[in-house]
Amino acid sequence: MLRGADLRKKRCFVLGLDGMPYSLIENLFHRGSLQNLKKIVKSGKMKRIKSVYPTVSSVAWTCFATGKQPGETNIFGFTEADAGTHSIYIPVDTQRKVENIWEKLSRKGERSIVINVPISYPVKEINGIMVSSFLAPSLEKATYPYDYFKELLDYHYELDADAFLAATNKPGFMKQLLDIMEARFQVCLDLLEKERWVYFQLNIMETDRMFHFFWDEVQQEGDVSFHDSIFLFFKRLDEYIKQVFDMLDEDTVFLLVSDHGFEGVKKEVFLNTWLEDKGYLKYTDAQNKNFFTIAPDSLCFSLAPGRIYFVAGHNREEMVRHIKQEILKINIEYGDNIIKDVVSKEELFQGGYSSNGPELLIIPDKGYDFKGEFGNPEVFMKRHFTGMHTFEDAVILGNRIDIEPVETICDVYEVILKEILYESI
Repeated sequence: MLRGADLRKKRCFVLGLDGMPYSLIENLFHRGSLQNLKKIVKSGKMKRIKSVYPTVSSVAWTCFATGKQPGETNIFGFTEADAGTHSIYIPVDTQRKVENIWEKLSRKGERSIVINVPISYPVKEINGIMVSSFLAPSLEKATYPYDYFKELLDYHYELDADAFLAATNKPGFMKQLLDIMEARFQVCLDLLEKERWVYFQLNIMETDRMFHFFWDEVQQEGDVSFHDSIFLFFKRLDEYIKQVFDMLDEDTVFLLVSDHGFEGVKKEVFLNTWLEDKGYLKYTDAQNKNFFTIAPDSLCFSLAPGRIYFVAGHNREEMVRHIKQEILKINIEYGDNIIKDVVSKEELFQGGYSSNGPELLIIPDKGYDFKGEFGNPEVFMKRHFTGMHTFEDAVILGNRIDIEPVETICDVYEVILKEILYESI
């Protein structure tokens, strides 16, 4: 029995599997994998849910943790731009404008343990333990209590895998993903045994990393030499899920949640190259094309995934209509269903910070992954990325909790609070 099991009627453990699709879990069940998880589903419920736009992990997990949309949280991507001041930056937790679940619990005197959730840097003081994510510059700056990182050294804990290895040493990258995941679970299991808590969230980013670079192999296609290592990854994941679940008492909620789905990449789309070809994006230095060399007479530019920002000094209403109309012509120009829709910030966002979001967002069709790089020689390419995020096909699995009201990742917050604090937002 865990320490502190008598503190209250309900506690909640959340396992975040970044990018894990509902359809893949079902497929793995059919293939005889994840059988421990399958047993947990039989005594609970699993359903497909939707993510959020823009479909980016930092955006989605912030919505999960706050129950609010991007226009309310002020988080719109892993990189964000301010066209008015011509600045680009990586948003961190100080940009988030609403309280998240562990802050709320801390304010009410409840203890939380949170490991590896995006947009948790700079680390803030909470009633409990915090280990930030790959956005932290180092492990030494990633924990609260501030010296807790010293304990993580014994586990060989890493904030993130080295994505460079995915292009240069795929076997080494795959091994690193497994090692990092195992270290996260080992830390989790020890904290479950030793610490008091009401809310515990462990996020596994390694699923997302694997799907980006090994999606074909996950589907039992691609390079067959990786099939065994991927089978081992899911085998170990399933074993750890069982260990965690078995450590929870009957009054503790278990949730497994993903922030978005995944699918295969047909082509990467370099929209800034298309914008340049059409004369909408210009540079002051043709030999050094990047955000800081965007010419002032440009109309717009793009950041991933398909976020379009206008350069200051143009009539916004006219720009929205014109750029949307022109981008939708890409389907006709290239003879394929590349774009489902282009939506404005007014159509997409609600809340007091909606104006900080992109002016337009491209909703891609199946398999077209919109990138934000500048100066790429081609509009369409296929590089080492084989998987991409999807708005559809995220997943929630609940045991000892009613997940029926959850339709999107933003809905989970209220369901959790009803169990822990018996209140609604």
